[in-house]
This record gives sequence, C-alpha cells and structure tokens, in this order.
Amino acid sequence: MDSLQNDAARNSSAIVLQEPYQPRPICFLELWQEAEWRMQVYGIAYRRALPRPELIAAAQGIARLQLATANSQTHYGVGY
Repeated sequence: MDSLQNDAARNSSAIVLQEPYQPRPICFLELWQEAEWRMQVYGIAYRRALPRPELIAAAQGIARLQLATANSQTHYGVGY
C-alpha cells in the first residue's frame, strides 16, 4: 500500500475513489416555470449524455416542494 492508501485506511471517513475521474457532461435541459418561479434547469450525468428522466422528475418534485415554502418570502422569482 502506498502512503495515500495508508492514510485512507487510518481515517475511515476518507473518500476512496473506485475508479479514475472521468469528465461528466453538464448541459442546459429546459426553462421551467412553477407558480411565480422561472428556473433554468441544468443536468449533470455519469456515463451518459443526459441525466435519466426519472431523476429529472424527482428533482423537479423536490424543487416544487421547496419553492412552495419560498413563495411566502421576498424573492426575484428566478433560479437555476
């Protein structure tokens, strides 16, 4: 084991990479409007060109819940 692996073994909270880094595509997906909000939606994918549709749908569901609570606050109504 090299010294980096020894350090990782001593510190169980260290991140141990399972494979070399590979660039991940980040791309604009769509303009999304929800209530008073207009959002620029971007995606990052792993081993594919675009995020899976079910992940995009899940993220929009979470965003929808969060935006509902933000509507009571002063805001510009835009985000990404």
